[in-house]
Amino acid sequence: MTKDEQVQYLANIYHLLRSDGGTDEIEDKVLQQIVRDIGGGYFERRNAQELVGQPTFEIRPVGRLSERLRNLEDMVFAGYSNGMVDATEKKIIVEFATAIAVNQQQFSMIKSEAKRRRDDFL
Repeated sequence: MTKDEQVQYLANIYHLLRSDGGTDEIEDKVLQQIVRDIGGGYFERRNAQELVGQPTFEIRPVGRLSERLRNLEDMVFAGYSNGMVDATEKKIIVEFATAIAVNQQQFSMIKSEAKRRRDDFL
């Protein structure tokens, strides 16, 4: 994944986390972990946050299919990080899943794995 793709990938997640009014400490830690997991750093995270602040920002899948699926997995993980996915977060996640053609069975697996991942993270 290129640096620009990493920024968009992280912006997708940051937008999701901000959609319910802001981020909390747990969500910030989850985002930091995701940044490290994809090989990003401070600049990619900062640039993602700046990108989300732009009025023209749109969630957009990037990279290969495997990276798009991973982005969805990370979005669901981040959404569950504070215990529950609210309605705004759910809408964003479902739209992203639809855009990358994830079916209901695949989505159910991703959701279950994200909950386990959250439990392991906490």
